[in-house]
Amino acid sequence: MTPGRCDAQPAQSFDELIAGNRLSGGAAITVRDISGHETQGVFSDFRNKALILLVGNRGLEQSFAEVDVNRIRRAGGHAAGWGALIGGSVAFVATYAAASKYGENERGKICGPCLVQWGAFAVPAGAGIGALVGLTIERSQREIVYLAPRPGRSVVTMPWVSPSRAGVLISVRF
Repeated sequence: MTPGRCDAQPAQSFDELIAGNRLSGGAAITVRDISGHETQGVFSDFRNKALILLVGNRGLEQSFAEVDVNRIRRAGGHAAGWGALIGGSVAFVATYAAASKYGENERGKICGPCLVQWGAFAVPAGAGIGALVGLTIERSQREIVYLAPRPGRSVVTMPWVSPSRAGVLISVRF
């Protein structure tokens, strides 16, 4: 009997990826091979027990046999860039509205120096906050969906007895 797998755990075989429908066509992924080289691309499908990845602008097919793959991770995307753009834009609009309101109280127009002074702080702060939110979103999207089982993992226990003491020696290899 084998233990059940949880969806949050990475698959340990291509068969588990297929059975669990963990990858769908068009998903942006990064494949790390056993030598440590990472290849980014778009998942196409599984063909002849190999993962097919579309790489580059031309979408050249590259296939990876299961024995050659160490890890498959979903790509994050561009959430940090979009977050910075949206955060900076919202901060600019809020600063513009505040400078406009302040200008109405003073001379009836927008307060240009106020917009520049307040914007010099608010826009970078808004962009930074937006980028942090975007990075959090990206990180949550970078799920590891496949992790090759590591050979040689073992736990060995041996009794240890001396005239005055007794115990257990434990050896863990990972």
